[in-house]
Amino acid sequence: MTNQQVGNPLVVLFLVVMVDMIGFGIIIPFLTFFIDDLASAEGILEIGFWVAIMMAGYSLAQFLFSPFWGMLSDRVGRRPVIMMGLVGNTVFFTVFGRSSS
Repeated sequence: MTNQQVGNPLVVLFLVVMVDMIGFGIIIPFLTFFIDDLASAEGILEIGFWVAIMMAGYSLAQFLFSPFWGMLSDRVGRRPVIMMGLVGNTVFFTVFGRSSS
């Protein structure tokens, strides 16, 4: 395998990870405002607590489901699993971006 063949997939993978992290990073500052809107309707005052619960839930889900995705990747290959993740990210970032409350 030449260096050209090895370099191209890595560049694409790094770009995909960068876009994913930018998408996740953009959501974090707005999470407080979304929870504030929802909490004010319910009379909840601990907004920071619920933002922390949301962030901890994300980390917990990553911790719990990483072995599953790893086993699936070993079984069907890395590319299909990465593509499933990209499709899922695209769908959920689009839904989140189009939400009004």
